[in-house]
Amino acid sequence: MDKLTLTTRETKFTLVPAPEEEHQYCFAHDNPLVQQACVGYLRGYFGDTEGPYHTSWFDQNSLLNSAAFKREFENIVFGLRDNGLLSDLRTMNARCNRFPDAVIKTQWRKEMAFRVETDHHTYFLRCIPSKGDYNFYFFCYDKRALMEVLRKQKGLPLVCWSRLKSTDEVIALKYGESGYYKWETSGYDGVPSEEIVDYLNETSGITKVQAAAMEAGSMFGWHCPASDPRNYEPDGRFRKDAAQPVKTEEVR
Repeated sequence: MDKLTLTTRETKFTLVPAPEEEHQYCFAHDNPLVQQACVGYLRGYFGDTEGPYHTSWFDQNSLLNSAAFKREFENIVFGLRDNGLLSDLRTMNARCNRFPDAVIKTQWRKEMAFRVETDHHTYFLRCIPSKGDYNFYFFCYDKRALMEVLRKQKGLPLVCWSRLKSTDEVIALKYGESGYYKWETSGYDGVPSEEIVDYLNETSGITKVQAAAMEAGSMFGWHCPASDPRNYEPDGRFRKDAAQPVKTEEVR
């Protein structure tokens, strides 16, 4: 998947094509939890091929519309205008053509969906490089609130347990976070770590499929296909239709 990393002023952000299951967040949503997670959205269009640029802001949750958010969002929009994706109609179309994976296949015209991320927010940008209509919708979400929505949609627990193969230690994995937490096992003297993990997960109602998805999310990122239990066979085998990203670990 193509990835663009930009730093504008003091704001660093990444832009990638949004996966198909996340295209819904590029549109107004009727789910109350999604609405609560949404700060608002920016709608814009270009007057002609070379500009000018017109926008309207629609507030969704004023409690999330902080000064820090406004500064960050302003920097992102500035960066994408400077990059060309939001500069004018012709350049938007050219930039969109570099991301074939971003096409929204359910739309009757050419529309592209992108996910933009910072430390505290997740944004979904829908580009429509066509004359005679609005050319983009930029939806802004509080990252923690949206991650909770995604967790519930995937049917994943807040926490599960696993075994660190390199040291045979029992570890805890928290949804939405990379890496792991060491787990105290002093009350399980002599019990193999694998049995401890199975016991902790089973008594919490966590299936092996859920645990496998949590492990993938903690290592590869929570937007990858392997972090979704719906991409596993009932016997716990991952459907091998997606590339695995590079593993990263972080110890707490």
